[in-house]
Amino acid sequence: MMKDSLAETGLRFFGTMSASISHEIKNRMAVINEQAGLLKDLVLMAGQGREMNLERLMRLSESLKNQVVLTDEIIKNMNRFSHTVDSFRCTVDLGEVLSLTGALSKRTADNKGVRIELQLPEPSVGIATTPFLLMNLIWLCLEAMMPFADRSHPVIIRCEKTDTGATLWFSMEQWQDGGGPDLPEAAYLLAEAIRAEIVLNFEEKMIRIELHK
Repeated sequence: MMKDSLAETGLRFFGTMSASISHEIKNRMAVINEQAGLLKDLVLMAGQGREMNLERLMRLSESLKNQVVLTDEIIKNMNRFSHTVDSFRCTVDLGEVLSLTGALSKRTADNKGVRIELQLPEPSVGIATTPFLLMNLIWLCLEAMMPFADRSHPVIIRCEKTDTGATLWFSMEQWQDGGGPDLPEAAYLLAEAIRAEIVLNFEEKMIRIELHK
C-alpha cells in the first residue's frame, strides 16, 4: 500500500514538474520565434533599400542570445531532475537540491503570486537520502504553504547540518489567510520512506523537516 501511494505521488510530482518545464521551454521558443521573425523583417527591409538600424539589430541579437541561455538553463534543470531517479540512496548537497526544486517550482509559484526565497547554507550540507523522494517532499511542503503566502511575505527555505543529519525549514512571517498549511498524507509517507520527520508549527508559521543519517 505504501509503495503504491509513493508511486502515485511520485508520478503526479514528475508530471507536474514535466508540464511546468515544457511550458517554460514553449514560452522561450515562442519569444525566440517572434524575434527571429522580426530579424527576418529587418533583413527584408534592408534588401529593399531601407537603412539597417544597427543598434536595433544589436539589441535583437542580444535578446535572442539571452533567450537561448535561459532555455539552456531550463533544459539543464530538466536533465538534473531526470537524473534524480538514478540512485535510490546517495549523498546529495542539500543546497543544490533546494536550488533545483526552487527553480522547478518557480513557474507555479509565480502563477500563484508567491515568492520563494532560498537561504542556502555555507558551507554546503551533504546527507545520504533518496533525491527524488526528497524533492517530492519539499514540493509538497511548498505547495501546502503557497495558499497562505504572498509577494510581501515569501516562503523562506533554509537548511543546516545537525548532529543527527540535517534540518530543512519552510517559514513565512505571517499566514496570509490565517490558519496554516495542511500537509497531505503523502508527505508523511515520503518522510517515512527517507527516514525523516515532519514538524508543523502554526505558532511559528513554520514547517520543519528533520532528515536523519
